[in-house]
Amino acid sequence: MRADSISQQLLDIMPTPAFAVDREMKVTHINKLAVELTEFSAEESLGKTCREVFPSSRCEEACFLSKCMAEKSTVEGMESTITLFDGRVLDTLVNASPLFDDSGVVVGGIEVVRDITAEKRLKAQVEEDQERIEEYHTSTMELAMGLSECFQVLSEVREGNMDARVSEHTLSSSDEVVANLAKSLNDTISEIDNQVETIRRQQFAIQELSTPILQLWDNVLALPIIGVVDTMRSADIMERLLAEVTERQSRFVILDITGVEVVDTKTADHFIKVIKAAELLGSTCILTGIRPAVAQTLVELGIELSSIATLRNLQEGLKECLRLMGDELRAGDEG
Repeated sequence: MRADSISQQLLDIMPTPAFAVDREMKVTHINKLAVELTEFSAEESLGKTCREVFPSSRCEEACFLSKCMAEKSTVEGMESTITLFDGRVLDTLVNASPLFDDSGVVVGGIEVVRDITAEKRLKAQVEEDQERIEEYHTSTMELAMGLSECFQVLSEVREGNMDARVSEHTLSSSDEVVANLAKSLNDTISEIDNQVETIRRQQFAIQELSTPILQLWDNVLALPIIGVVDTMRSADIMERLLAEVTERQSRFVILDITGVEVVDTKTADHFIKVIKAAELLGSTCILTGIRPAVAQTLVELGIELSSIATLRNLQEGLKECLRLMGDELRAGDEG
């Protein structure tokens, strides 16, 4: 069997396209798989340059086959593209090796081509999928972090921190759901905060109206009380009255309870505490406007008010204050 026949059989049993060239880069052998990549038959390919048979992207730059023949060394795993006769472009991995005669002279070369088009396409798809997975992971983490911050802000608001807000970072999140939720949450908290502030102002105004402190005369304050006096309201009355007494240095305070219809032990105790607190600041307190039913209740409860000056109405209380002021002036002149 001729050596050429053996060489051709060896090429044909190779699982990838392969061909051999002489020193002029003309094809001397080509296997069946390589022929399928060309527009020529095996017979037509023989004698043509490999560049004519296999137009490659490396032909213009540096031919692997000519390089290995010139350097007398094998080239392995080099990527290249081959344009097929039907216009398709294959991505290939090339191994090339020089061929020597018995005396060690390079007489040609052999190139083995492996089609890696599908492999590269699969690799690109895997990389694309990996990028999508990473984007999904990032998006999921951003969603989780954004929701966590929103719940944290809600928790702070429930605890009374109306200054709590979602951060600017979450507001500008690339996740539209998170960004919209954060903005809606901040807007809602601001609206609630405004409503709470309005309620506070209204409550303060109500307190002002329910506990008005009037300047009836120089050094004379009047505090008309209407409605029920409980512990909380008693504390508010005492606080406001003592503040006014201190600020104005008032000598007399008239506590008018004409608008109080029901008095029990606790209510009477509240009045007594307010009066004693004002007296500790140097003010003389007068209780006016006790209704007959209230007076009867106080007697039945055994509440002792003998140490407190009581008069029929606010007018009588003011007269008493003026009388006491006159006595003080006369006592000062005589002294």
